[in-house]
Amino acid sequence: ENETVGKNENSENDTFEKETVNPKYEIIEQGVFDLADHTVCTIGPMSRRPKHLAVNIYLEGVESASEISIDVSEKNLIISSKPKCKFDIQSEIYLPYPVIHSEGTAKFHTQECKLVVSLGVRA
Repeated sequence: ENETVGKNENSENDTFEKETVNPKYEIIEQGVFDLADHTVCTIGPMSRRPKHLAVNIYLEGVESASEISIDVSEKNLIISSKPKCKFDIQSEIYLPYPVIHSEGTAKFHTQECKLVVSLGVRA
């Protein structure tokens, strides 16, 4: 006498799978330009080591810095999404120079969905 007419496809036991995103990034070397480093007569070897690194990470679809977390060590930067983010982000960026990770800063630009991480390079 009891007949099942339909089935609830959205049961509470179903898990929602987030889209995995590998963000694009660029590393910009910054430093002091000295014209004397680019003349024919140089005294001693020239250093090509930058003073700072700026890591621009493009996070399309991320609306706020509160949706992500970053962890910086001397040789790499790890970015991951927090549970409230609608994407699954797990990315490790290897840095070309050892950095002073305790003195870095990060700023999220909401208009561009871009995170800029500034890091001093270890001498």
